[in-house]
Amino acid sequence: MSVNARQLALQILYDISYEGAYANLALSAALSRVQSAAADRAFCTELVYGTLRRQGTLDYILSRFCREKLAKLPPLILLALRLGAYQLLYMDKIPASAAVNESVKLARRFGHQGTAGLTNAVLRRIDRERAAIAAPAFWPDKASAPAEFLAAYYSHPLWLTEEWCSRFGLADAAKLCDFNNRPAPYTLRVNTLRTDRSAVLSLLAAAGIDAKPLPYPAEAIEAAGGGVALSELIEKGLLYPQQLSSMLAAHVLAPEPGQTVLDVCAAPGGKTTHMAALMQNQGRILAFDTHEHKVKLIEQNARRQGIAIIQAAVADSRDLSSLPDAMSDRILVDAPCSGLGVLRSRPDARWRKQPEAERELAALSVQIFDEAAKKLKPGGRLLFSTCTISEIENEQAAARFAAMHPEFVPRPIEYLPEVFQHQPSLQLLPFRQGLEGFFFALFEKRR
Repeated sequence: MSVNARQLALQILYDISYEGAYANLALSAALSRVQSAAADRAFCTELVYGTLRRQGTLDYILSRFCREKLAKLPPLILLALRLGAYQLLYMDKIPASAAVNESVKLARRFGHQGTAGLTNAVLRRIDRERAAIAAPAFWPDKASAPAEFLAAYYSHPLWLTEEWCSRFGLADAAKLCDFNNRPAPYTLRVNTLRTDRSAVLSLLAAAGIDAKPLPYPAEAIEAAGGGVALSELIEKGLLYPQQLSSMLAAHVLAPEPGQTVLDVCAAPGGKTTHMAALMQNQGRILAFDTHEHKVKLIEQNARRQGIAIIQAAVADSRDLSSLPDAMSDRILVDAPCSGLGVLRSRPDARWRKQPEAERELAALSVQIFDEAAKKLKPGGRLLFSTCTISEIENEQAAARFAAMHPEFVPRPIEYLPEVFQHQPSLQLLPFRQGLEGFFFALFEKRR
């Protein structure tokens, strides 16, 4: 693999770690600016996502072998060390000599002879002492310091492993962390307004793309990698990339053809367009977001999928006074959240999260919840959903809403009884359902 791929990965990681860029956007932008072989692009992608995913573990290991405090190292030198250590420990097909030597070149290019020497010494020692790293004694003691063990071994922020150990216990918290460290499968939703799953799978098979139907929902498929044919089907609106847990929301709310639906936090429009498909493109969906560029994404996705019933607009869903009360048959409150249930898909996100954000986001959700409630007809249904596993943001927020609105009663979820078991609310968890950590709470307004 070329040095350029490693250097590009270093520069992308710098933008993410020190300039606040989002991994998917930074990677896509960087790769679009360079001409490189497919293998180098794949290598760069693996370096970026893998190093981010394992950053906590890499830093723990580096701190044991580096005479300097990691926080005192120049940012690009620390990143070069992380890249080298990731290749040594997690990429079996990369020769150790290449992992070390190319990292040293980066350290020399972006530092000086001293930083190159430090990088060389640290990485060679890591390579020599792999057996020690694999030994239990190398890591924090599981029994006496479970959260510290999970943070170091599974590469998660300590505050998060403390929260999960307290809530789920060590064994399930470890399963949750391990789930987050595995690459997410590429799942897509078939747009049933334009085709069906069998037809799409036949098209993909003819193009040599390995894809399979998923047990639920009936529109879901999983593809092994991308390809031109897959991109074309997405561009034509026959497929929409969407996480499996996210696909469940529209089915749980179950909007019907001809109804009026309010989606108060709609961007980029995955759940919105899914609801339109379930409604057979009949009725009306009002879709709001606070940012104009995100509203344009909703409109673009609707046009691509041939949907005419979505009316997207810029709005702050904490104030919906411009809308008539009791106007909607269904309301989706897919609330802003910490995203702790989808860390598998966003390897950089775990390092951005802060514990105090949970309470702030929960308060915001309840405000949106409270305002949306005014717009629901008697007998209508409101679904509160998030992509987090925060008790503060989920169960506690739903309970606060219920206490504020006695006219709303929990409604058992009829969809997918093998998962939801007819409960009115459910926290999906990877170690229970094998799904991303979404939360759903369904309410009905008394007549």
